[in-house]
Amino acid sequence: MKPSVLLSSLTLGALAAATPIKERAAKLQWLGVDESVAEFGQQNIPGLEGKDYTFPATTSLDTLISQGFNIFRVPFLMERMVPNRLTGSVAQAYFQGYANTINHITGKGAYAVLDPHNYGRYYNNIIQDTAGFQAFWKTIATQFNYEMHQYLDSDGSGTSATCVSSTVGVERVVGATNWLKANGKKGFLGEFAGGANTVCQQAVTGMLQHLQDNSDVWTGAAWWAGGPWADYIFSFEPPSGTGYTYYLNTLKAFL
Repeated sequence: MKPSVLLSSLTLGALAAATPIKERAAKLQWLGVDESVAEFGQQNIPGLEGKDYTFPATTSLDTLISQGFNIFRVPFLMERMVPNRLTGSVAQAYFQGYANTINHITGKGAYAVLDPHNYGRYYNNIIQDTAGFQAFWKTIATQFNYEMHQYLDSDGSGTSATCVSSTVGVERVVGATNWLKANGKKGFLGEFAGGANTVCQQAVTGMLQHLQDNSDVWTGAAWWAGGPWADYIFSFEPPSGTGYTYYLNTLKAFL
């Protein structure tokens, strides 16, 4: 597996590429879901699979891929993937479970973003060892790009189902669009979501339309999040997640 890689401003992710499902003229290249579950149980390292963490359900991935979603950001914990030191080797059991997920996604013709979901920390310490971090990434992937997150609640934290306005989506990404154009960069919106209400729906639709209208610099986006989140306000887990049932048709309009 030789994945191409996305460099994030808030997290770092790697993009494992496969043959696109279909041509998408004048549309976003990618639109998908964050599959959050392999990074669970952060207080228990390395933790036990099935108790502290697990891996995305292939049945859920298959459902989303069949709906046309073509990219999935899959968080993992750096300490589980490469334990003890950044320059170390991968933990084979955890890596194999994670790799099975990535291979399943790419084997279905979709794309996978490899996301070390550590908030810039390793064993709770801010990562300052740039050579070690480079070594970590050499273990995982080989190329980098640019990724951002954007939520639509009052403080941008993604903890409220209430959006500031029906236009906040566009308003919060237009600055990034201008930056990408001015600096000759490509962007990927690695996390976005909105509450199950008409104001947020309009805000999300407007934001995705803006990304699509500027697909010369925006390559795609991924909804946060799929995975077995109990009663999560933005859950995109089939078949009954709040985000999945409310936003499926909204997102599919951009596929």
